[in-house]
Amino acid sequence: MSKLSSIFLPALILSLTGNAWATSAAPAQLSVQLLASGKVDLVADTITVPLHQGHLKDGKSVWYVLIDASDEAQATAQGLVYAPALASAASDPSTRTVTFDFNDGWIFDHGTVDFSGARSVTPGDAPNLFPPKAATPGSTGDSSYSPYVKIGTGGNAVVYNAPIVAFDVSADAVSFCDASKPVNHSIVHDKVVRICPASGEVTLALSHGWASDKPLIYVSLDSNNPIASAMEGATYAPALNSLKSSGTSLPLYAVTNGQTGKDNPERQGFNSALMGEGSPLNVLTGIPTLSALPYSPLWDLHIAEWTDAAVASEKRVVLTSAQQFNTYAKAGLLSGVGGAGLPSSGLLVNCPAVGILQ
Repeated sequence: MSKLSSIFLPALILSLTGNAWATSAAPAQLSVQLLASGKVDLVADTITVPLHQGHLKDGKSVWYVLIDASDEAQATAQGLVYAPALASAASDPSTRTVTFDFNDGWIFDHGTVDFSGARSVTPGDAPNLFPPKAATPGSTGDSSYSPYVKIGTGGNAVVYNAPIVAFDVSADAVSFCDASKPVNHSIVHDKVVRICPASGEVTLALSHGWASDKPLIYVSLDSNNPIASAMEGATYAPALNSLKSSGTSLPLYAVTNGQTGKDNPERQGFNSALMGEGSPLNVLTGIPTLSALPYSPLWDLHIAEWTDAAVASEKRVVLTSAQQFNTYAKAGLLSGVGGAGLPSSGLLVNCPAVGILQ
């Protein structure tokens, strides 16, 4: 498989982790922090969260983070985001089960992640760089890996969003405590910019988007699709496929061919991201404090493209809400990729929201 050039790859990585609001006259400010246990750095465009170590039944180390919980009391107690829709994943076969060792450490029944892959994305031909000609994720879960785990049974089960960030490696091997020391992404998640078992912390790169006309920050960690995983720097987790009809996910709206230009306030879309201009600025739904919908960190991508008429008449604008996507689709300016309206693409992404910006 062909690789990105040595010049283009850093630009792509920046597009998926860099500050999407660099064009603003004033620096971004946090309005609502959803993940209380995290420390957001809007200058570095990162969030630092507690790093946890557990094990598989066979003793292999599992390094993971906790972001969401389906139980409000547990979420509040641990500084996590309350995600009631995750409860729908409790009975799904992809959701892993956690038990405890003698020190109350987590023991996972199954699920491994291989981080040794070389992340690679080869864009399509200009002007439509999306879809890419080839894409290889940097990390891949086995057939039983899901970021979602449960503790307890039946109606008492609590589902957590616990993505693996390193697997079957020692604390010394993943000790990248000095931010100036490059992280070895052949053994840790591509979103990790710093990891330090000694301090029990891991720093993750943020992505940017919109929700209900508000700028949003989130962290993209897993997907059921290898192309989405490669573009997002996320783990390819095919087991998530079983959650498609579970009621766990919420709609996420994305556009392929929005305006481009790093300093263009109307820029948006996959083409722009693949050009290295910043996050694609997707629109998420069901965000706490902005919506009454039961929140979930799992999103179902609805991918749209501007019609030729919209491009020719210069009617493309940055879309910041689901309502706008639907309004422009009804006006015949947006079409769904793969069908009439704005249908589900079948792509699922585990992208927990961590904050709302002003």
